[in-house]
Amino acid sequence: MRHTIIKNLFVMGIIAFASNVFSQNPPPQSPAGTTLPAPPRVAPMYNPEQLPAYSGTIQQYLLSSKGDIDGLFMDDGTEIKTPPHHSAVLAYFVHPGDKVTIHGLKAMNLPLIEAFSITNQATGKTITDFGPKKGRFNFVETEGEVRTALHGPQGEINGILLQDGTILHFPPLESHRFSELTHQGQHLFIEGNETSNILGRVIEVNSMGISKDQLISIDTPPRPGKRPPPPPR
Repeated sequence: MRHTIIKNLFVMGIIAFASNVFSQNPPPQSPAGTTLPAPPRVAPMYNPEQLPAYSGTIQQYLLSSKGDIDGLFMDDGTEIKTPPHHSAVLAYFVHPGDKVTIHGLKAMNLPLIEAFSITNQATGKTITDFGPKKGRFNFVETEGEVRTALHGPQGEINGILLQDGTILHFPPLESHRFSELTHQGQHLFIEGNETSNILGRVIEVNSMGISKDQLISIDTPPRPGKRPPPPPR
């Protein structure tokens, strides 16, 4: 706790000092279209470019016990710490062998940097840490046309890909109830929990049908030890 408080005060002090230094001549902004903010898509309160900069080449990703990217290991031995909620974005925009510029805080006695922004020098794309998104899901009502059904490893239908790229997920045990809704070109009305990031949009279906007045709801999963009813023949 004490370490966290000291670190936060240190960050605020650096940013306040840098803000005064650049008050007459603000730092140049990145050209339009070169900065890719990570979710949530809101403007940051502080400019991370005011923090110390480090440049180097990525040797490999560092992974958490869950397999998420939580850091980068550079070819000079420097360890870069990144937040787990940026795992997918990092994997998409920076790769081993890429040269990057990082703005963040360097440890006093270790080759360790806590990153607040990472810029791919070749593409100019910047990933900025705005903090984790609050709330994993967002309830939505939406419509779309079916492109194709999606399947699990045993060939069971467990979702639908819409024409706009949205992915719908539902339990495979529900596939027999949605079989008439999975044909290409079928118009659907969907209610469910949405999550989205730079890689795409996914909806965990609560109910779905050809219109809002003809929705089929997902059944409550059976309790442990109780077999689900067999699908109709």
